[in-house]
Parts: sequence; structure tokens; C-alpha cells
Amino acid sequence: MNKKIKYDEVVALIPKYKEDIGNCTEIIREKEENYIIEKPVNTCLKNIADHYCVNLKANRKVYGKVLGIKNKVPIALSDKHVFIFFKARKPIIKNDGANGYIDIKHIKEIYQENEKVYIELLDGRKIEADQDLETLRKNHTYGKIVKMERR
Repeated sequence: MNKKIKYDEVVALIPKYKEDIGNCTEIIREKEENYIIEKPVNTCLKNIADHYCVNLKANRKVYGKVLGIKNKVPIALSDKHVFIFFKARKPIIKNDGANGYIDIKHIKEIYQENEKVYIELLDGRKIEADQDLETLRKNHTYGKIVKMERR
């Protein structure tokens, strides 16, 4: 599917694997249906960062220093859009994308139910995470700190 991404409407990027294609990305948007694009999550993330004129390397360096971390640093695209990392699934094959990103302004709640961790969006949709609850909540807190720093 060859859709033009409306970058301001992106809520989350979730890695998917399609048999004949390989790594793809499910794009969750505000108030619209999800769709799959035939590019890996990192490529989609880079394209969104380019749209917002954000240097991902500089973002990692600056906000990593603020938070005292080196990896999985939240990505501040603007004062309204801060994406946090979450582990979406276990890799299926070597070099398979397993990490997703979600905009913290759309997160209603992060909770655990029946041994599974979920991110509930403001509109009621749920995203399952393959990560423990405390780590995901910590990443969410890091995103909030970055959002305050970005102002």
C-alpha cells in the first residue's frame, strides 16, 4: 500500500512482519484506521524526524544526557509530539524489527492484565507490549521529562 503519511496524525509505529515482504510498519493514526506501510519502523521514524527537521543523533545525545541514559531515549519531534520506545514483539528472524514507538500525548494508561502489558490510548484502542510494566512506565516517565525540557 502506497499511502502518504500524515505525520501530525501518527500515534504509534508498530513493527509487523509480512511473509512475502519482510519488515513492515503498522501506522496507528488519530481517529482513522490503521494501515501497514512496507518499510521498517526505523525508516518510518527517520522520515517523521526529517519532516519535523529533527536530528535523531542529536536528540539522543542531548536528551540522553538530561535523563542519564544512552539507549532508548525518547524522541522529541516538537513540543507536542514526544515518542517513546517500547518493545512490541519478539523478533521472528535475525535483524527483525521488534521495537515500536508511541506518542506520549495519546497514552491514557499503561497496565498489566493476565500477564500481558497493554498501552491504552485515549480513544480506547489498546496496544500490547512485550515488555515488563515497570520498564514501560519508566520509559513513559522519561518521555514526560523530555516533553517538559522541550518547552
